[in-house]
Amino acid sequence: NKTNGILYSWGSNGDGQLGDGSNISRYTPTMITDQIQSIDAGNVNTAAIRIDGTLLAWGENNEGQLGDGTTISKNTPTIIGTATDIQSICIGDNYMAKINVDQFLTSCGSNSFGQLGNGSLLNSSVLIPVYCASNCNPPTQFWTTSVTSTTAAINWIPSTSAPNGGY
Repeated sequence: NKTNGILYSWGSNGDGQLGDGSNISRYTPTMITDQIQSIDAGNVNTAAIRIDGTLLAWGENNEGQLGDGTTISKNTPTIIGTATDIQSICIGDNYMAKINVDQFLTSCGSNSFGQLGNGSLLNSSVLIPVYCASNCNPPTQFWTTSVTSTTAAINWIPSTSAPNGGY
């Protein structure tokens, strides 16, 4: 609800992705939490930014895609880290990316195709920096596409030069 920050969800819930504390599918909107500024949802997990800039995530976590340092799925919104400056989030297929207001881009989860952008193929259950050359422009909005067995793309709308020569 855009006027008061209350989050409702419904649909399939086999992995706790609705965030209502259960794994039972819901066929009508169910209140989950309040104080939400924005949200992104995938097939089996969800992430939200609270009005105070903190990050919440829940749902399937078998690849560490919630970023809480575990691979244990959560069926309620769970605070991820201590940052209060989250600007945008993006849920991909078993991974998540986020950007802070200072344009620092991080990602976590499955990295079998290099989709975390850190130069390796190792999964990460914590948010790790995305490598970007010094000529990158920070995204103002971003999303993931074209995930295949050999590539993954993070797409963005650039604004200004990245701080300190990169992300």
